[in-house]
Amino acid sequence: MKEQRSLSSQIRIPDQAQSIITLLESAGFFAYAVGGCVRDSLLGREPLDWDVATSARPEQTMRALAGLRVIETGLRHGTVTALAGGLAVEVTSFRLDGGYSDHRRPDAVIFTDDLCADLSRRDFTVNAMAWHPARGLCDPFGGAEDLQARRLRCVGDPARRLEEDALRILRAMRFASVLGFTIEARTAEAVLQYRERLRHVAAERIREELLKLSCGENVRRVLEDYRAVILTVLPPLVSLEPAVVEAIAPDPALRLAALCHAAGEDVAREVTARLRCSRAFTERVALAVRLCSLRLNEIPPGQKRTVRLRRLLGEYGEAALLDGLALTRAAAGTGREACDALQAEVRAIAGQGLCVTRKQLAVNGNDLAALGLKGPALGHTLDRLLEEVLEGRVENTKEALLAATPPLKGL
Repeated sequence: MKEQRSLSSQIRIPDQAQSIITLLESAGFFAYAVGGCVRDSLLGREPLDWDVATSARPEQTMRALAGLRVIETGLRHGTVTALAGGLAVEVTSFRLDGGYSDHRRPDAVIFTDDLCADLSRRDFTVNAMAWHPARGLCDPFGGAEDLQARRLRCVGDPARRLEEDALRILRAMRFASVLGFTIEARTAEAVLQYRERLRHVAAERIREELLKLSCGENVRRVLEDYRAVILTVLPPLVSLEPAVVEAIAPDPALRLAALCHAAGEDVAREVTARLRCSRAFTERVALAVRLCSLRLNEIPPGQKRTVRLRRLLGEYGEAALLDGLALTRAAAGTGREACDALQAEVRAIAGQGLCVTRKQLAVNGNDLAALGLKGPALGHTLDRLLEEVLEGRVENTKEALLAATPPLKGL
């Protein structure tokens, strides 16, 4: 217990979560902080969420926390969410899980008074630790030792843990990518062996884990070691290039674009459809892949390139064009200086407020209508005037544009 007390000194529980533990214990129950908040605290990371496990049954938990707002978020599985001082804390009764016929959630749960039994059902040892401000750390499966070794290991039999809940396969890879852990040999073997079970998992859950995984600092190693798993949840046409994923900023849309850029825009759209991404997210990924395929970094500097960039700015906007150039840079391998120069040029053009769209022309449809233009000829003339401005042949002033309009009346 000496090591456990030392480790416990690293945990600083928020007052709101502490108050929930105090209320439950004042009502005669045991209560501990559990799971990811304990893991992250021991790693020196700020926990995003705080979870509490208690010997109280759900209805007893709700009575003990009657002074707080309590939401019945998962009553069937023993979970309620308590809102204390602006912090949402999930409070779950100690439990054992029944069978997992859908390879995702237990068919039934059995409540217990045994904390260690509750911890034994959890996925990985580093997530199977509990902490109490007075009693210290409860670590029956060696999670603290695995944290120190930066090792990810299933609680008990890896095959059973991953067969129960197939999403744990991607969770293992996500922890390895984000935390820089190595997946222990038996657990790694099970990750690969049971990868087909992921076909039973909802696309939204796969998307959540995959995007988090892709943004980890150690994503390249994970993609290289577990390529077969990634290709189970993505279309077979995707050609993984881990070095490209690593080379781009850890932005979910950009990392997903990097995962499938070599296969082209159609495959990128298939991937986002399979993962049920939002329309805006899909468009961002697809446009980055499309613009990367243009190989703008191969265009030498000069007027031709500037005109091309201004056209693309008008068509796609600054954000999309910078995404495409970021992906181009990541895929370039060598010669990334050209991409840096392109990005700087795009920002300069956008910053100068240069005309790149019809709306930015110094004349509009009313101005041309006053000259007698109407119908399709009016729109066509605006397009021609924009082209003249982009090419630098006509200045974007009302006088210059109107002077350039008469020869185009017959179009």
